[in-house]
Amino acid sequence: QQAVASLYKLYGRLFKTYFTSYATGVRRDPTDHEISQQTITRSNLWAFLRDKKLEAETSMDYIAEVVRKINLQEDPNNRGDSNHLSYDGFKLFLLEVGCKLFPETIPVPPAVSLKKMLRYLESIDKYDEKISKIFENPEYAGVDDYDLIKYLNEELNKNPSMKLPESYSRNHRKIIDYEFKLKPDFQC
Repeated sequence: QQAVASLYKLYGRLFKTYFTSYATGVRRDPTDHEISQQTITRSNLWAFLRDKKLEAETSMDYIAEVVRKINLQEDPNNRGDSNHLSYDGFKLFLLEVGCKLFPETIPVPPAVSLKKMLRYLESIDKYDEKISKIFENPEYAGVDDYDLIKYLNEELNKNPSMKLPESYSRNHRKIIDYEFKLKPDFQC
């Protein structure tokens, strides 16, 4: 869960861009309030999968079942709307699709499949200027003063007690990664 949450946070701008462009058809940076008011329809989810060439192993029935399951999970009192997803539901939908379309031969955490899907989406969207910039540097995508932030980070590494300018704060990001190895004495 922590690894998935870490990916959601790191690629938050990417998920928001995908969500708003398919939910509204408009490609711009939305506010958090706008995102909380929007939903994405099942047909828009299908359009997303089709545009990203992910529709081969899915169907509209599969999408309806996943959307219903996610909505039941988010609100147990809900009867399981199979037509609309919130932004948080959209992120869960991407995780579900990633686990279905990018499985592993051995059981691994879902974050591994989500990472594989993100690498695939990066290859699909490499000619989209806005999206490719997010993939190049997801942590700082859309930040106007990237050079200043880079400088401040370097200075903070040298002097952790350094006082930051008024509009800046320290943020510690925990990035979880997995490495799988067999024991040296393992025999088949």
